[in-house]
This record gives sequence, C-alpha cells and structure tokens, in this order.
Amino acid sequence: MIDFVEFVHRVYILAKNWNGSVTSWVRSSGHNQSVGGVSNSRHLEGLAVDMVFETKEGKAHAAKRAKEMGLFVKDEKDHLHIGVPR
Repeated sequence: MIDFVEFVHRVYILAKNWNGSVTSWVRSSGHNQSVGGVSNSRHLEGLAVDMVFETKEGKAHAAKRAKEMGLFVKDEKDHLHIGVPR
C-alpha cells in the first residue's frame, strides 16, 4: 500500500512535471459532506487530491502517469481526482 509520505511525493511529481495545482487535499468530514464527497472518501485520510492543470495535454499526461504510479484516477472534467486505491 502507498503510505501518506509516498503519496505526497507522487502528487508533487505530477504537479511539478505537468503544471498542476492541488485544489483540494485533506478534508474534514463536514467539508467533505458539504462538497458531496462520499462518506469513506480518501480525502478524509489525506490520501486523495483534486488537481487542475494548465493545459488539456498536461492533464492527460498526468492522468496517464498517475495510473502508471499505481494511483486511482477519475476525470471529473474540470479536474482530476487522484488517490491511493483501496
């Protein structure tokens, strides 16, 4: 399993190499509920992020690389949700 420190490292690589910005990371249960997050969201553990990218190409490359890194990726249209798989 990917631990928190390793996840942080992988998120940094994605952001640095493909001009990404994290828009959501660790959430309280109240905030998670208010944004429509699922009750067992990895955001509650700090093991998921939402990221935006400066270009569509950067987003596509980051999604591909995140999957290669063993991360879960969901394209939410305006951002990527990236997390440690369960």
